[in-house]
Amino acid sequence: MKSSAKYGLKLLFSLLIFGLALSQVDWMQVRGTLLAASGVWLALHVGSLVLERMVFTWKWLILIHVFDRSIGFARLLANTLIGKLWGTFLPSSLGVDVVRAYYLNRDVNNPGQVTASVLCDKLLALVALILMALLGLWQCPPELQHAAFRVALIGGAGLVVLLVYACVNKLAAHWGSKLLANIGLTFISQFVQRVSAAMQTYRGVPTVLLWSFLGSCALQLVRVLSVWFMAIALGLELPFSFLLLVVPLSMILIMLPLSIGGIGLREGIFVGMFSLVGLAPSDGFALGLATTLTDLLLSLAGGIVYLRVTRDSTAQ
Repeated sequence: MKSSAKYGLKLLFSLLIFGLALSQVDWMQVRGTLLAASGVWLALHVGSLVLERMVFTWKWLILIHVFDRSIGFARLLANTLIGKLWGTFLPSSLGVDVVRAYYLNRDVNNPGQVTASVLCDKLLALVALILMALLGLWQCPPELQHAAFRVALIGGAGLVVLLVYACVNKLAAHWGSKLLANIGLTFISQFVQRVSAAMQTYRGVPTVLLWSFLGSCALQLVRVLSVWFMAIALGLELPFSFLLLVVPLSMILIMLPLSIGGIGLREGIFVGMFSLVGLAPSDGFALGLATTLTDLLLSLAGGIVYLRVTRDSTAQ
């Protein structure tokens, strides 16, 4: 009952943010922009989303192969597609990670290592995401080059890097968790200890961590590229450097467990960022909505995979 109430509140928050963003735009202009979309650039956008899922799978696969080389790319891609589908209906974008870990553990039956692979993958992706946002902040229009943005992003990147180091290094994890416990952050202290114990697999494989991190950087770049293709498809003249900030920033906020699958948040963020630099809010809403819809439609491929996997498991 409590879980249902929380889910309902997050769904309500998503709808409220979506409605608030919609109230700031001219719907007829948004509709006209969407209907005038170029088919060629839309195809490039969808193609980049397919590439994004493949890179997403590859960078996770090299982490998994450290402890189990029996898992193939195709099987893991199926897990990714399933996760993308169910993640649409779960709180924050982290729902994708919960689902893909669940399905992988059915194959591997090694909860500790599966959890470690997902956590390591997510932490490295978060570092890459923040670095991409910093690059975008450096290149973006003057209106967005606020010192507060820069301090927050640099501080966030530093904290995540320290967390990754603490999780892999036993001594750092020990002293870090002890310090957190001493200042009253017992919950975080226990979390660091559990993550550190799970991630000892990657302590002696820095090359694997490097490749996974580079894959995460490539993934974030592909995501920005996909939104840029959509902007061109909609006839919007946006600097690529502007999207280097807006897209990673929206991804970071979508990770927060405030909404359902980030619905409404992306549109609201795009409307707000467009307004800050003097661009039409309606164009920001159209871009956010079109990106959300195409991502959702592609995620339906995960539904087909899910039905097939479920049928095969039942048959066995």
